[in-house]
Amino acid sequence: MSVRYPLAGCDPDSVSRRERLIEVVERLMTGDYSSDEEVGLLVAEFESGVLDPNATGFIFRWNEHFDHEPTAAEVVYRALSYRPIEL
Repeated sequence: MSVRYPLAGCDPDSVSRRERLIEVVERLMTGDYSSDEEVGLLVAEFESGVLDPNATGFIFRWNEHFDHEPTAAEVVYRALSYRPIEL
């Protein structure tokens, strides 16, 4: 099975990109996957769509980043809000 990264090269502010990221995060948060391999593909897709190096922590260790259990949209919003420090 080949790994696809459909979000690579997309406009970072694209509504369709955000919607797809929300779908991916919802699937990860609700356990809507059939194997560890599928989890890996979903995580890879999410990570390829955001710049935040800690973004998967918003899903799997949300209590370290939020004071409540976030929605998928909140996770995506926070992950897309990250801006690296420019030197």
